[in-house]
Parts: sequence; C-alpha cells; structure tokens
Amino acid sequence: MHETEPSHDIQVKRAWEPLLTPIEAADLLRIHPKTALRLARTHGIPAIRLGKHWRFRTCDLRAWAETQIQPCVEPSGTLV
Repeated sequence: MHETEPSHDIQVKRAWEPLLTPIEAADLLRIHPKTALRLARTHGIPAIRLGKHWRFRTCDLRAWAETQIQPCVEPSGTLV
C-alpha cells in the first residue's frame, strides 16, 4: 500500500511579523536605543542578530516585558 502524501491543496499560511530596528524596539519598550542594543548583546531581551545588525520581534518583546512585571502587593499582603 502506498503512503499518502500531504495534499498540496491545503496551505498553511503563517503571518510574517516585520522585524523592528533597535530604535523601533526601544520606542516600544520606552527605553533608549543604546539600552536596547546593550540588552540584546547581553541576552537581556530577545533579539535576532543579522550580520552586524540587531532586529527584534514585537511578540517576543511583549512576552519578555510581561515576564518583567511584578504584581503590586499592598503592605497587608493582598494583590492590588
């Protein structure tokens, strides 16, 4: 019996997310562009190095920022 191959009629479309420059990434995070580059070099924020250029994905930066947020706690120990 011949093994069935995937149908060519079904195409999975993946949205290509444009890459941000260090200036655009810094604007998104509201930090200085040099800080964004320093964090990228030290693996402090998710980044992609293309040759000598650094690029950033918005979804990666947002996910990273969410991990950096500490919950607000009142002195009584309850979450705000």
